[in-house]
Amino acid sequence: MATTGALGLHAYLTSGEHSDVTIKFSGREFKAHKIILTAKSGWFRGAFRSGLAEASAETIELHGDDPDALELSIRFLYEEPYPRWTSDDEEKAHLNAMLGHITIYELANKYDIPTLSLAAAQALSSCFDKFSNVVENIAVARALYCSISHDGYGLKERFVKSLTADFRVLKPELQEFAKKNLEFAGHLLSDM
Repeated sequence: MATTGALGLHAYLTSGEHSDVTIKFSGREFKAHKIILTAKSGWFRGAFRSGLAEASAETIELHGDDPDALELSIRFLYEEPYPRWTSDDEEKAHLNAMLGHITIYELANKYDIPTLSLAAAQALSSCFDKFSNVVENIAVARALYCSISHDGYGLKERFVKSLTADFRVLKPELQEFAKKNLEFAGHLLSDM
């Protein structure tokens, strides 16, 4: 069978071939394609269709986002696989993965990328039953209840269910967080 020499979408991002817009953030630059961005992101679709400067701009500068998460999000638009986090320290890797999933989930909501939002929600949900370290519990509770602006996949409730499955896991630190965050406390009470 003869090869066509056709590139996959991720190769277009890497090569910049046929690029018609440059995305810049935090000293990083990607030669991107409006057709791909608009097909997969409601935010980019709106920006390119509007009468705003972005509609005809050759360069779009993004500010205020976690640069690593934003890069992973852009790569995901080009059909790269959802990221996996690794570390020599298994406990740190697990916490970093959960916090990374939360960050990407929030970016996916901000840039209206439903497929990425779903992938991040599924990855995060699969992590909930794999931890019992109170430091992880507190860090994830803070990230979920203080950072996420839209919880369309019920991540907060799933997290609380994983905590209350064995009520002995609810350590004093989590009780203190519940006193300070009424939404978290409400979810705890409704799940008991």
